[in-house]
Amino acid sequence: MRSPRDIAFLLLSFVGILFILVESPRGLMIPDSHRIYNVVLGSAFIYLGLRLKLKVDHRIFIPILLVSFLFPPLIFLSYMPRPHKMPEREGDRETSLLELSFSSNLIVCDSIRLACSISISLAEELSKYRRVVLVDWTGEAPDRLRSSNIKVARVGDVWFGYAGNLGPSYYMTVSSLLSHLTGVNASLINEALKTGDTSLLRDVRIPEPSRSILMAIIGERGSLLHEALPETAGTLIIDASSLPALGKDLISLMALLQSAAYDNRDFLIIVPILSPFTDPKLPKTLQDEIKWIISSLSDGGAFIASTRESMLYYDEFDARMVCNGCENPISKVDSYRLCPLQARKGLMRF
Repeated sequence: MRSPRDIAFLLLSFVGILFILVESPRGLMIPDSHRIYNVVLGSAFIYLGLRLKLKVDHRIFIPILLVSFLFPPLIFLSYMPRPHKMPEREGDRETSLLELSFSSNLIVCDSIRLACSISISLAEELSKYRRVVLVDWTGEAPDRLRSSNIKVARVGDVWFGYAGNLGPSYYMTVSSLLSHLTGVNASLINEALKTGDTSLLRDVRIPEPSRSILMAIIGERGSLLHEALPETAGTLIIDASSLPALGKDLISLMALLQSAAYDNRDFLIIVPILSPFTDPKLPKTLQDEIKWIISSLSDGGAFIASTRESMLYYDEFDARMVCNGCENPISKVDSYRLCPLQARKGLMRF
């Protein structure tokens, strides 16, 4: 301790060692990018201490200079995480599904009944780690997920009128899609969605069942989607079992559209859906709207379970899977194997 430089050397070294010791119990090679900050800071403090302590004379100037440039990068690289490979062991399938949940995924099923069942299984698995919105077509989700953290919303409890970062274009997109599917004037749907006033749809000239369906799913001003979600990891079940087939499709579509309105979405959306995803006669402008919806779902993640006809939008998804039919699945959930889906020539004729 002959000078202040010696004291500074000891203090910097001590602080640097503390930063590195924080990470030492976790092993040398852990695939976690956050550990790099502690290691680099620790190395930087030790390095600064050494530079203060050591005297550099002309005879060893070049070696010291090289070491001073190489030491921090070498320490940094030694703690870089290894590239994460797709887990193959049965016990690691949750990690695989969790990775997939931050992208847009299409699951092709042999029937819509199977698509509904897979949707519930996915929600059960992923709700351990994330907040999930599940559109339940069959009404089976509350019983199958009763051991999980769930909240159940009836049709109309959640109001889909939040435009978020999309602004007026959100209402235009929703009203144009719903108008095509129900035959109801788009301006009426637009106004009802903006205001939450379903009295606009009570006109007897609006044909049934479209009138009743729209009044049910648009609903009065209720909770917004992010307000209805569990506060921590869990599932918001939107029970669509009481609706006819058209209503089930519409509420799945509206849940997807509402999810796209959120900036930095922190919840996962899981829906079964048929039309309009499986309708090859959908006008070109509305097909473009569907493509835009799919591309928007990558921010926050989504699983869309449908039938083979939905491969009309094969190229728009980040990942495409088929239920069962392979020996080496991408992932497993319950008794289902999620296998890679390949588009064959002639299949993408739409």
